[in-house]
Amino acid sequence: MTHTPGPWHVESDFIAYSVSGPPKAAGYNGCFAKEADARLIAASPDLLAALTWIRDNCTGLPAVARALADQAIEKAVGR
Repeated sequence: MTHTPGPWHVESDFIAYSVSGPPKAAGYNGCFAKEADARLIAASPDLLAALTWIRDNCTGLPAVARALADQAIEKAVGR
């Protein structure tokens, strides 16, 4: 089982994704369209914590990796 490919974005109270056209809701009222999507969303706090730790503690991290981590973290926290 695979997750719904991105890009995903927050749209009001929904998690939405684009599939060659207008965004379609991936979930509603707390119910997600796919079990894999729900697992990915449930794991997201742990993934964010791990990425933040790696960015903040790994010396010698290439600049491009640090920039990608910063972008992902900013997206996750809503900046």
